[in-house]
Amino acid sequence: MNNCKYPFQPIEVLNLLGIYPETNSADIKLYCPFCGSEKKSKKLWINMQTGIFHCWRETCPVKSGNIVAFYAEQMGMEWMEAYKDICNRLRIKKPVDESEVKIRYRYIEKTETPEESPLADIKKRNQIYRLLLSNERCKLQEKHVTDLKKRGLDEDIIRMRYASVPNNENYALFNLCAEIQQEAGCDLSGVPGFYKAKNGKWYMKHNKNGIMVPVVSFDSMLQGIQIRRDNEVLEIDEDGEKEAKYIWLASRNKDSGCRPHVWIHYACDFKWDPGRRSMIPVCKNGRFCLIEGPMKADIFFHLTNSPSIAVTGVGCLKYLKEELEKLKSIGVHTIFICYDMDYITNKDVEKSIEKAKKIIEEVGMTCCMSTWPTEVEGQNVLKGIDDYYAYKLKGIIPKVK
Repeated sequence: MNNCKYPFQPIEVLNLLGIYPETNSADIKLYCPFCGSEKKSKKLWINMQTGIFHCWRETCPVKSGNIVAFYAEQMGMEWMEAYKDICNRLRIKKPVDESEVKIRYRYIEKTETPEESPLADIKKRNQIYRLLLSNERCKLQEKHVTDLKKRGLDEDIIRMRYASVPNNENYALFNLCAEIQQEAGCDLSGVPGFYKAKNGKWYMKHNKNGIMVPVVSFDSMLQGIQIRRDNEVLEIDEDGEKEAKYIWLASRNKDSGCRPHVWIHYACDFKWDPGRRSMIPVCKNGRFCLIEGPMKADIFFHLTNSPSIAVTGVGCLKYLKEELEKLKSIGVHTIFICYDMDYITNKDVEKSIEKAKKIIEEVGMTCCMSTWPTEVEGQNVLKGIDDYYAYKLKGIIPKVK
């Protein structure tokens, strides 16, 4: 199904620009042509159904737009001029007949995009994810227990919070989903990570081995899951770029599947609020920390008992204002930004910090910037605040690879 609203497909426009993706995935990843000398990895994503692109680098001068805008920026044209030029080069007469469009696109091997499910409410996601993480098939592997102990967590905390990616054999994933459905008493529609196969049965999306990290909401519910993939399973592409270490458990572009959202994670204690009839975060001094990464926030809270919220990437600020307003309603007045110390040399992180500061101040909170010593015996190894406190309190020095 072609969801692009123009009489041409995104792949054709990319081809006109000399870009020939080697994959026919619904989303492709490219080096951003607009970031100039700053480009270090593939940060630009294009949806090949809609033609919408977005660069995740904060310093990108273009950021996002549609496929015509992409062409216009590359060619130095105005939008309408670019649209006409694309039609002219592809010999498209306007208006174009739908049958003509289909004939011109027949050489492109496209399958109809599966219909995703709308996101399930948080109560359903919480129920399904808790059953997933507690399932015996997802029991935390000993290698993951060892890895997390090296980060400063104790075994009882590890086993309560995290689980390992289950066996990826089809039969195992089917049996896992069947067990979850039976316990939950409902199907798995709208829960990112699950989808229907061609045989009509529910499966969990295949993922490489790693640790499943629950992303907790303001009211202590599991709203999503991130996967911290093991180093040894990360592949390097033809350009020398390594796969992302952290990904969301999601099933986008799958039948009855669901894409993830960039939720904000809470690492803190919770208490019951009779007035709200729900759990709320415990905050004794009106202060919360803002950290990048749910696992970092969990480790920091476990080591220091300082309540924190975590974004899942420095640019993932979509829900930050909403969550800060919730925190303000329970008496939080100050936010300490505790991003990794490489923000000093990383312009993207620095720009993201400025955005976060602006959001914090717009909500009417005080914003403070946290810093800490990063060197141990002359080596710059304490980049994250979790690394610093693991070293300060337990003498743990992270191994930098």
